Order: sequence, then structure tokens, then C-alpha cells
Amino acid sequence: MATLRDMAKEIRADPGALSDLADANLAAAERLGDHFRTGYRHLPVPVSVFGTLGGAAAVHGTCTLVLQDVQAAVTELVAVLEGDAERLLRTAFAYREADRHADLRMGGSRGASA
Repeated sequence: MATLRDMAKEIRADPGALSDLADANLAAAERLGDHFRTGYRHLPVPVSVFGTLGGAAAVHGTCTLVLQDVQAAVTELVAVLEGDAERLLRTAFAYREADRHADLRMGGSRGASA
């Protein structure tokens, strides 16, 4: 179990590294969304592709449902990546501001940029 002393230790994060991670999340969200949107238009296939066997219509229907689920999942994943990026940027800004305020209080000893 954590003691008060353990919880009172300073937690540090590099605002630049957090910003870089946010940028990487945004880039991943953009790539995922773009690749899915540009490739998705080729995924829905006509029922004729499945042949004339008795189960062709059922297989086509299943494929259509799967594609709808995939679209929902990819859309949600893109939203999660974008949300994570926003939270990372807010955290980076908070650390940068805290460093700036501490630097002002300590007369420039922390080396934070104004």
C-alpha cells in the first residue's frame, strides 16, 4: 500500500516528449482514417461475386454486416487516438506552465522558457 510519503514524490514529464507523442497519435489517427476511407470504397462487393450457390446471399449479407462493424470500430479508434492526443497536449501545456511559474518564483533557476 502506498504511503503518503510515496504519494508526495514529485512526478515529472517532459512537455516536449508529450507533445511529440500527441503528434504521433494525431498522425496515426489521420493515417488510419485516410487508409480506411480510401480503401473502404473497394470493400463492399456485389452479391454476384459470391457466386450462384445457395449460401451466396447469406455470405454477402454477413460481409456487409462485418464491414459496417469495421467502419464503426475504425471510426471509434480514430476518435480515441484524437482524444488521447488532445489530453497529451493539455498535459504538456500544464507541465510547461507549471515549470514557467516555478521558474518565475525561483528567479530563473529552473531554466523554463517564458
